Amino acid sequence: MQTDFGRPIEEVYEGVHDGPVLGSGVSGVVRRVKHRKTGVNYAAKCLDLGLIVNEEKAQALRDEIAIMCQLDHPN
Repeated sequence: MQTDFGRPIEEVYEGVHDGPVLGSGVSGVVRRVKHRKTGVNYAAKCLDLGLIVNEEKAQALRDEIAIMCQLDHPN
């Protein structure tokens, strides 16, 4: 079975850059995106990489990504 890991997110989901904004916060915005193959809608957190100014911030981002990769919330 082929997974989407390692592919650019724009190839996997529609709306990554221009989908409706569902919310926003300190580190970026959450947009509604649609999986291109299945048509299933998801919320995608789009992080502002310009906020990464030192190693501590970079590690915090890596930690957040690791946590989010483990989630598959029904909402």
